Amino acid sequence: MIASLLNKTSRIAIAFSVVGMMAASSVLAQDEAEEKKPQETPAVETAEPKTQNRFFLGGRPALKRQVGPSIGKPKSILPQPFVPKGSVKVPPAPALSPDIAEGEKLALVNAEQQETQQGELPQVQDLQDASLPADDFSEASLALFDPSGMDASGGVGNGFSADFWQGYDRASYKERLKDFENAAGSPALVSIANKLVLSAVPVDPVEDEAAIVEFISARLDLLQKLGNAEGYSALLAALPAGRDWTALARYFTNAYLVKGNVADACVLASQQRETDNDAYWLRMTAFCKAIEGNRTAVDFELGILEEVSQVQPTFYQLIDKILVEAELQSSGGVSTKVDLTAPLQVDLLEASMARLAGVGVPELALENVNPLAVAAILSNPNVAGAVKADLMGLAVREGWATGDVYAQFARAYQLTPDEVEAANQLAVDDPRFSIDAVLGNQAGNIKNPEERANALKLAWERSVRQKYASVAGGGLVALSADTAPNAGNIEMVGILARAALVSGDLDAANGWYRAVRAQSAGANEAADMLLVELAPLVALLTSDDFNAGFLEGWWQALEADEKRFEKANLMFTLVEALGHTVPENMWTSLEEGPAVYGGQTPSPALWRKFLITANGGDKPKTLALAYRLLSEGGPAGVPAALAGSLIGNLVALGLNDEARLIATEMLISQGI
Repeated sequence: MIASLLNKTSRIAIAFSVVGMMAASSVLAQDEAEEKKPQETPAVETAEPKTQNRFFLGGRPALKRQVGPSIGKPKSILPQPFVPKGSVKVPPAPALSPDIAEGEKLALVNAEQQETQQGELPQVQDLQDASLPADDFSEASLALFDPSGMDASGGVGNGFSADFWQGYDRASYKERLKDFENAAGSPALVSIANKLVLSAVPVDPVEDEAAIVEFISARLDLLQKLGNAEGYSALLAALPAGRDWTALARYFTNAYLVKGNVADACVLASQQRETDNDAYWLRMTAFCKAIEGNRTAVDFELGILEEVSQVQPTFYQLIDKILVEAELQSSGGVSTKVDLTAPLQVDLLEASMARLAGVGVPELALENVNPLAVAAILSNPNVAGAVKADLMGLAVREGWATGDVYAQFARAYQLTPDEVEAANQLAVDDPRFSIDAVLGNQAGNIKNPEERANALKLAWERSVRQKYASVAGGGLVALSADTAPNAGNIEMVGILARAALVSGDLDAANGWYRAVRAQSAGANEAADMLLVELAPLVALLTSDDFNAGFLEGWWQALEADEKRFEKANLMFTLVEALGHTVPENMWTSLEEGPAVYGGQTPSPALWRKFLITANGGDKPKTLALAYRLLSEGGPAGVPAALAGSLIGNLVALGLNDEARLIATEMLISQGI
């Protein structure tokens, strides 16, 4: 054996020697050829134009071209294939637009293409374009690379002024955004949070692309938690074109799903899946392959998904149903409707899958709800009505739904005579939102004026007790849009005027007030009493011209109200907090009332911190602390002493619109 090894070694040595001799001979031949070559006259050097320097984030990015699937024409359950610009083939687009029952087309979502205030989302291939400015590097050109602090509020007047975030760096801004996640179901607080996250942020531009993506992601994350689908898409659409936004691919995919654009979502998922085995992209790719009817590809993706994540039974059932539908269309078979056997997750992917598969949804998983997916579930006619009502109740209490959505949901709610009777009996104590849906349906649909007015009253009183009058108020105004102000039903007019005020529809509130004043003219005692009750509210909240004389009649009208001292303390405190004066004799009359009132007791430490911060002029932190003080129940549960302090300090900082929004909720939600 040793002899064999020596023999092999000698053969290898001989081989290297031969190769070396051949290489040396080649080099000598080259040298001789160069010596025989005639001498060339050196060319005159000509000045070449100086190229412009360019600034890149790291190395020059290589353009990635869109690559379609290698398979032939895919099977599809869609009526038409989706073909983008050029000749690249991509998975076909499921048209999420089957007929929806009348009244089900909710304002939060449309399964067809929608436009945002900021423009259309970019095409998928544009996400990877990385063209760079031709100018030499400067601070101005660096700002073009860093759109972190861009304004996406929709124009002048919709966002906070440029100095609102003055003094905040990137880290402190991202940390401060976390303070606005809990809006306590208050439309006023939700409105403030949406306004500040969409407003421009004057942060210094940076070169670090990861820092840019992290900053924009923080803004998008808050918009998702607030359920602001329009703002979410608007922020993405406002990003400058000609940049590689692949790092934000998941956000773009979510935005495409929100808009019902499954085609672009699948193209983007296919691109990301080439380099990323994250469970999100595996789920998306399995869905897209199921649309094509490609069982082999689906099995492959599911096999990897099972190794990296737990797969819920609902996902398997939805994938299988979509595959069956694709195969049936190819073979000309007849589809049969099936119901899910496990709760559907309220996320964007499963909402899209359920709509496309056409499955019945008897149950929803209301844990870990993605607020952006709520609208897609509510607009799906195959989701059971009672299940929708539970989800709608959650959306109302969390502040994800608007008054318009409340109205459309209630108007389309399918009810039975037994449910109507039960709703009227259980309106006071039953917390289920299906009771609200029944009462709202009656308030908007029935013809009998007395029954309609009674349903409106029950729905309004219920919403005040359960502390979501701001959302319900806007809904009840919309449901009563066909009702003209009539002095013959003063109680209904009073409810709608207050509902309009608390929902922010100040023009409608003023219209109801003026109409009743013109009709009564002293001839209707009930109408005159309503005018006295509404006068300070309307004057305080709809204009800057407040007449303190309104308070005298209002206080006298409360003579029989057992909570008159509590209500008057709140009213007088907020009147002065908003910059007006309450006559001294009015305050003196309240000294006859109780010295201590019930209700929530704020944390003295937190209240003290709020006062110190407001005095220091830090607007974002002051609003954040106000959020915390209002987080337990929102403006509806705030005592008069804290209410005056909060509103007065917000006004002192110049946050007048925000102060008035919160004050309105405080007054109406506490029965004034």
